[in-house]
Amino acid sequence: MPWWEREPARLEWEVLQLRSNAIGWTEDVELKSKGILALDLEVPNPEASSQMYRAIFPDAYPWFRPEIFDTESPRLGKHQAPDGKFCLLGQSAKSWDPSRDSLAWLLTEQLPKVFRTQTEPTSDDQIDQGEPQSFYLDTSPGGVVFDGSWSVAEHDCGKFWMWEVRGSEHEAIHIMTKLVGADDVAVAEQFGKLQLPRGTGPHPWLRLDVAPLDMPANDLFKEVQTRTRLLSRPGKVDTSIVGVVFPDEVSSQGATTDAWAFVRT
Repeated sequence: MPWWEREPARLEWEVLQLRSNAIGWTEDVELKSKGILALDLEVPNPEASSQMYRAIFPDAYPWFRPEIFDTESPRLGKHQAPDGKFCLLGQSAKSWDPSRDSLAWLLTEQLPKVFRTQTEPTSDDQIDQGEPQSFYLDTSPGGVVFDGSWSVAEHDCGKFWMWEVRGSEHEAIHIMTKLVGADDVAVAEQFGKLQLPRGTGPHPWLRLDVAPLDMPANDLFKEVQTRTRLLSRPGKVDTSIVGVVFPDEVSSQGATTDAWAFVRT
């Protein structure tokens, strides 16, 4: 049962809040027939370059916040994801109070703060929270698991080995068992010399100066292919999977840490 049928009073309250703030809206009828409430909104906001937004309510509303998107205007430099979604609250669940907060509150109180922080980097509205692009990378099907304490900060390329754990016919999880840097300098290893089944590798890894989502897909693929050929010796490295290390933001002040992505070539 959709949330608006479980809690019709909550929907009436949300509508009242929108009307009280002169916010116009229309429902996406097609999505609503599939159990998703999405609203196209017209918001009176003089600080914004656009007044048209889209809000999508989660299935577990009101316990979780609605998401607000702008897919028409140029993407902001801060607090907006690659898919157009605004980052209006901190990541803590405490940032959203279901007994008090509403969609209208997000639009009239939180959204203007996002626009202010574009020109006021030290604004009190800013939460010291990074915007990691790794959050938006596609992680299906399968994935690679490894010890987060392993650091390749002093290396620009290297090799890694994995152990395959097949979860289903179409999905496999890989566990990284060994990691080396340039010139085969050992970084870390787990499971020692155990002969694990379904082991793969060595696979190459390389470092990028920018996050993958900041590069056009074709440029990223060409970069990985070109540098992989330079790193690989024929018959010595399995290039079907390539590890990519890139800077990922962890602070609103621009501090970054190494993050990983894995590309099938």
